[in-house]
Formats: sequence, C-alpha cells, structure tokens
Amino acid sequence: MTVSPFQVVVTSMSVVIVTSLVLIIYKRIPPPSEVKQYIWFLPSGISIAFLNASNVFAVTYMGLADVVTILQLSVIFVGFFSWIILKEPPRVIDFIFAAIAIVNVVFATRPSFIFGQSNGDNHTNYDSLRGVTFALLSAPLIAIANVVVRKQSKLDIQPYISSFANALQSTLINLIVCIATQNWACPSRIDLLTLFAAGLSYTIVQISLYMAFSLESATVVSIILTVQIVIAFLWQFIFYRLVPIWTSALGGALVMVACIGSMVKRNKPIQNTQGTREL
Repeated sequence: MTVSPFQVVVTSMSVVIVTSLVLIIYKRIPPPSEVKQYIWFLPSGISIAFLNASNVFAVTYMGLADVVTILQLSVIFVGFFSWIILKEPPRVIDFIFAAIAIVNVVFATRPSFIFGQSNGDNHTNYDSLRGVTFALLSAPLIAIANVVVRKQSKLDIQPYISSFANALQSTLINLIVCIATQNWACPSRIDLLTLFAAGLSYTIVQISLYMAFSLESATVVSIILTVQIVIAFLWQFIFYRLVPIWTSALGGALVMVACIGSMVKRNKPIQNTQGTREL
C-alpha cells in the first residue's frame, strides 16, 4: 500500500464517520445530554485512534494470522481493566488463563533463543519482533476501548453515537500525526477502494457486534469471536498461500482455550450480580 498506516486510519475511519452519521440521522437518535457522557468518549476515542494505527503497523511487519492471535490477548486484559474501571474484581483462575495466553505469545513470536535462527535471516526476525511489539501494544488498547464502551452503554449512550465519536477522534488524531510527520500521500485507486472497503467492513462489524450482544450473552459472543484466529489462518492461506507452521497453530489453539476459559469463568458471577441488582 502506498499510504502510511496513519493515513490508512484517517481514510477508513472517515467512512465510519459518514455511515454512523447516516444511521444517527435515519434513526433520529438525539445527542448525549450529560457532561459525564461526553467525558467518557475521550478514553475510548484515544485508545481506538492509536490501536488502529498500531494494528496497521503490526500486519505490515508480521503475518496476519499471528497478529490476530496476539490480539486475542485483549480478552485477558479486559478482566484487569474491568477491575479498575467497572469495579469487577479478577479471579485466581483468570491469572492461570493469562499465563496460558502468554505462552501463545512465545509461540507466535518464535524467539531465536528458543526456536533457533530461521534460515539465517536477521531482517525477517527483526521485522517480526516489531510486528509483535505493535500487536502487544494493540491488545491492551482494545481491552480499554471495549471496557470503556461497556461503561458508555451503562450511561445510556447509543452505540451509533459511540461509533461516530470514536471514529471522529481517531480520524482527527491520526490526521494530526500525518500532517506533523509529513506522511500524507495521494492513494492509488486500488488503495482507495481497499480503504473504503475496510471502513465499511469496520462499520458492519460494529453494528453486528451490537446486534450480537443484544440477542446473546457476552460469553457466547466472546467465544465465537475467538474463531477469528482460525479464519485469519484460512484467509492467509487462500490469498497468500501461506501455511501456518506448528508453533503458530499451537499458539492460536492456546489463546482460544485461554480466552474461552477466562470469559466463561468471569461472566457467570457478573450475570448473577446483575440479576441481583435487577431484583
């Protein structure tokens, strides 16, 4: 792609802004009325702004499937940030599943001091290390964004309003970075279509997740979302003919076990607490 990762975020998030605004107008959703609601837009918008750019950097330096696998660590981080922001205490079992998930990172990064040098290519290992760094940076940012969005829902903030506000902040922050670093370029027609498709897909994902959480429990949805690891390996094979090595496949399996176990153990008492409050 001929444009920088920051410009990728600016262009794709612009599509999210337009589509979210159309939905807001179509459904006649009023803007938030309390100052507290606007304040909670800041942490989600800022975290999404940087995690989107970090994701683009990550897939630039390492395989898509490995990046997606590492990003699933965000489910583990959700427990920690839920404790801080939502006052939901973590459990001992969460630390066990977190340890399993960390093992996944070792298999995904394949450090040379454990697995040996890969074909003597130092440049490839260096790029992979940079990709892992950006992916590990994205994981906690995703967790922060998810927890804050959940907090926004408790404040009666409509999901389309949240999507619009987060995309607007992400666009402005990355636009400033593009201008400051002089990384602005005119994208080709193919790149422009790709970025438009990415923004449209991002919008559809947000709407789909909202519908999923409104129809099904958070546990079931979170378990289903871990299947994206398998889908990432599948798409990588279809489009790039890349067969995952055994370490990546094992790492993906480990993180799925960790995420499923963590969400199942953590979500059950939360549901009971919510039910008690409703009663």
